[in-house]
Amino acid sequence: MTVNHPEIDFFFLFDRPYSKQFIFNKNVHPVTVFPQARHPLLYYWWFEFSLPRVFKQIQPDVFFSPEGYLSLKSDVPQVNVIHDLNFEHYPHFLPASERAFYRKFFPRYARKAKKIITVSEFSKQDIIHKYNVSSEKISVVYNGVSSSFHSVSDSVKQSVRKQYAGGKPYFFYVGAIHERKNIANMLKAFDLFKKQTGSNIRFLLAGNKKWWSEHIQNTYQNLSFKDEVTFLGRVEDDELNRLLAASEGLMYVSFFEGFGLPVLEAMQCNVPVLTSNCSSLPEIGGDAVFYANPGNIKDIADKMKLIWENKVEAANRKKRYVSVLQKFDWDKSSERIFEILISTS
Repeated sequence: MTVNHPEIDFFFLFDRPYSKQFIFNKNVHPVTVFPQARHPLLYYWWFEFSLPRVFKQIQPDVFFSPEGYLSLKSDVPQVNVIHDLNFEHYPHFLPASERAFYRKFFPRYARKAKKIITVSEFSKQDIIHKYNVSSEKISVVYNGVSSSFHSVSDSVKQSVRKQYAGGKPYFFYVGAIHERKNIANMLKAFDLFKKQTGSNIRFLLAGNKKWWSEHIQNTYQNLSFKDEVTFLGRVEDDELNRLLAASEGLMYVSFFEGFGLPVLEAMQCNVPVLTSNCSSLPEIGGDAVFYANPGNIKDIADKMKLIWENKVEAANRKKRYVSVLQKFDWDKSSERIFEILISTS
C-alpha cells in the first residue's frame, strides 16, 4: 500500500523500538509513542491519552487500527479491523483482565469507528448481531496467503521427517498452544487414531506455549502415544514452510476462528487439511478441505484416518486448491483497504 501510493504520507505508530523492516518506503514516517502497551491498563492509557497528543502533532486525515483498538477521545476519523469476537463466545479462554477489557471496549470501538473492516462474512455477521452495527458500516476484506509457502520435493520431505519425526510421517498443527485452538481434543483424537490404525505417523505441533494450561498438560500426560507427539515451540517462517509442506496434513480443528490463515498456507503447500465445521472455517476452506466437529473426538479421529488411508479422496480435494486460493490475495486486499481509508478521510 505504501509503495503503491507514494503521494500519501503514512505515519506508523509504535509503542516500542521498531525494526527498520517495517519502514517500507520513503513516505513511511515512524513514531514511537510512550508507554509500551502490554497490559489492559496501558492499552487504555496509550489509546486514550498518548494517541490524541500524537494526533495533534501529525494531523492525520484518518487513523487505521489493524488490531481493532481505537481512541474514544479523539475526533479523528477512525477505521479498525475487528478480526473476530472470540472473547465474546469463549471468554473463559482469556485471562480476566484481557477478557474484561475486550468485552467492555470493543463494543464501544465498533460504535466509534467510521468504518469497520473484518476478515470473513462470518465475522461480519457476528459483529452485526453482537454489537448491533449496521451492515453498511462493515466491509469484508479477506486475508491473503504469502507466496513464501509452497510445496517441497520428496528429498526435502525426507530430510524434514528425519530431522523432526525420526524419519516417520506426521500430522502437523501450527498456531498458538491455546485452549481455544482445541489442542486437547486434537491430542485425544490423535491417540484414538493411533489405537484404531496402528500407524507409525506422529503429531508435531508448532506454536508459542504462552497459553499452556493445566488441561492441556494433563491431556498430554495421559496419552497412550505421547512419545509420538512433539511440541516444537515457535518456528521461523522458512522452517514452518518446510514442516507444513512435508506433513501428511494440517490439523487445525479450532473451536473458533475469524479467518484461519494456516488453512490457506497448507493449501499453498499442497497438503491435505482437516479443520473445523464451524465459525469462519467452512467459508475459508470451501469444498477443498476435510471437516470435523471440534467437540467430537471420534469425528476428528475418523477424519484423520480418512486423510491417512484414502489418498485418492485427499488428492481429489487438493485439485480444488487453486480455485479456492484465488480469492485470497494480499495485493487486492491492501488496495481495498486503501479505498476504504480514502473514502473515510
